[in-house]
Amino acid sequence: MKFFGVNDKNHQLLAVGYEPIDGVLGVRFKKGQGEHRGVPENVFESLKRVPFAYSYYTKVVKGKYSYTRIEDPPEEPNGSRGSNIQDVARRDSNGRSERTDGLDARQDRNLPGNGETVLPDGRCDAQGTGGRAMEFLREEDGLKFVEEGHRYELNGKRLISLTQILDAAGLVDYSMVQPDVLAAKAAFGTKVHEYTKWHDQGELEPADLETLKAHPKYGPRITGWLQFLEDFHFAPDLNWCEVPCAVKLNGMMFAMTIDRFGIMGTKEEIVAGKGIMAIVEIKTCADHQPSHQIQTAGQAVIFRGDGSVPLKRYGVYLLDKPKADGRYYRAEEHTDRMDEKVFVASLMLVQYRINNGLLK
Repeated sequence: MKFFGVNDKNHQLLAVGYEPIDGVLGVRFKKGQGEHRGVPENVFESLKRVPFAYSYYTKVVKGKYSYTRIEDPPEEPNGSRGSNIQDVARRDSNGRSERTDGLDARQDRNLPGNGETVLPDGRCDAQGTGGRAMEFLREEDGLKFVEEGHRYELNGKRLISLTQILDAAGLVDYSMVQPDVLAAKAAFGTKVHEYTKWHDQGELEPADLETLKAHPKYGPRITGWLQFLEDFHFAPDLNWCEVPCAVKLNGMMFAMTIDRFGIMGTKEEIVAGKGIMAIVEIKTCADHQPSHQIQTAGQAVIFRGDGSVPLKRYGVYLLDKPKADGRYYRAEEHTDRMDEKVFVASLMLVQYRINNGLLK
């Protein structure tokens, strides 16, 4: 079985392999390895590409497919261990392909993943379609979100945010809105995000949740979010619940906070390997803006790897009054393939303006 290194910041899951005839997924951890049987091949392909392999593994594979632990891999004729792990490809500094017959001889963090290289601290430099190179960082890498001024800093240096990119590229315009009205709407949205986050993280007691649902302003939005979770079978990944992150895309750095990332699908669909990863942007305004789909495209770049990882994007508008069907939300799926190209073009334009002193 051929094994491929995966991307996992904590290095809990090191590599995966697959035998398509019997649907056997091989998994290699820090301590030991094992096999899951009956796993669909698309799950294996996703594990090779996602930037959070262990989290994906625990949600989609662990506990859902029969598992056999391999206590000690058989020894190779030359004395090295790990006969199941062979021909793992990696690239040297010049991009040439090298091969190695085992994983034990090198550090975990240098494991490759299907043309990707895991850098120190788990950062990913992915050479994907169109030569796209990507690196992503989180708080453990020195990223800091400062509430005052709503700004991001990396090791003391301020980063431009995703929303600022959309603004500077001319994709959003709130100049017609009075500053005090805009501030009030932002404060309201922050509260709604906070309450939905508490719910998803399991921090609300049932009595507290009922109190929030009865609130005249926040209640309808909370109800709408709960309805969306149930209707779309969406399970948020708590590792990506309102978590600041920074992305370097083709040498251009920006920062953002993703509202929700998770798996969409029924329990049966997830067990069958048919669950789909999804990005969800929560909106407390009722009006759709064209920039919203560009926003989710910018958020999606770190999860799509080289662009081949299936991923849904949604804007979920939480309403103050129910629709005719009794739902307090409206969900819009963003499917235009041009969205990511528009975002990258916006990022390039803003970077050009910064480099030439046209934007401060």
